Amino acid sequence: MQNPLSLADQLLRECKAMAHYAFTSGIKIPNSVIEMLNLCEISTPNKTPELNPTANETGAQSASALPQRQSVSLKQVALLHVALARIISPATPRTILLMFEQNRKKNLWTSLGSVPLVGKFMLVAILFLGAWIAISLSPDIDGTLEWSNEHGLKLLLEELFVLFAAGIGACFSILFQINRFVVRGTYDPKYDSIYWTRLVLGIVAGMILALMIPLDTSSSLKTLTKPTLAILGGFSVTVVYRILMRLVNAVESLVRGDTEEIIESQAKVIQAESDASQTENRIKISTNLMNLRGQLDTGQNKEDLKNTIDQILNELMPQTELGADQKQNS
Repeated sequence: MQNPLSLADQLLRECKAMAHYAFTSGIKIPNSVIEMLNLCEISTPNKTPELNPTANETGAQSASALPQRQSVSLKQVALLHVALARIISPATPRTILLMFEQNRKKNLWTSLGSVPLVGKFMLVAILFLGAWIAISLSPDIDGTLEWSNEHGLKLLLEELFVLFAAGIGACFSILFQINRFVVRGTYDPKYDSIYWTRLVLGIVAGMILALMIPLDTSSSLKTLTKPTLAILGGFSVTVVYRILMRLVNAVESLVRGDTEEIIESQAKVIQAESDASQTENRIKISTNLMNLRGQLDTGQNKEDLKNTIDQILNELMPQTELGADQKQNS
């Protein structure tokens, strides 16, 4: 297991890669930065020369007599790193170092691109494309994928045909995105797992879109086939996600709308009954008050007036409350 690099060593590696990128890209570098780069190039951060195993036997020059290089402080390396990062912006030091070290290697991935993930996805795309072409040679493949009419091996081949089409669309979208980051120099390997997740999501989205949307040969979409829908779904996962969310919201709104309408109609009925009851009570009270006024005008005795008032109170208040009040008064 290799020992982790110190901070100064890591910064020096990135500075070397950024300087190489700037010089080969024709980016102008100030003289002050070149001087700092030259100082770091001819110096080494606190390294001591290794001992010659044959020095004691031959009486050769001891380690202390070997020429010592001038050490470079971490502050100087950090300042150089900041200056070079500004010069190569928007590219990032991590991406430039990754591409610089990858180009120095000689293996399968370097022949497919300066970023290892690009080579891996290119191989995956080639596998999907080869499998798609190979399975399309079967006479059972017609691109319809009808579960109600197909079964057995034919249905399996149709499903694999659509799955490979979705994989091709997903790989195309991912490679296009990674290529933009590599060209700008902003690719970050810490997001590699997200691209593999995006591949799986693209395959699932392509299958969902191909199985969810029915095709009518008599409509304007008669030229659209299930593999085409699978490629579109694999290429744009967000579109399929939005379609599913729209469907969920539509179903939820239907259920919620029916419930709200029932509750609202019941509330309106109760309010109408309450308004009608209040109107009827007001009419009765008004009639009784008018009768009482007529009795006062005719000069009837107190007993008749008292009976009329009790009748009005009986209509305004429940019988139990009226009886309780009479007991308290007595």
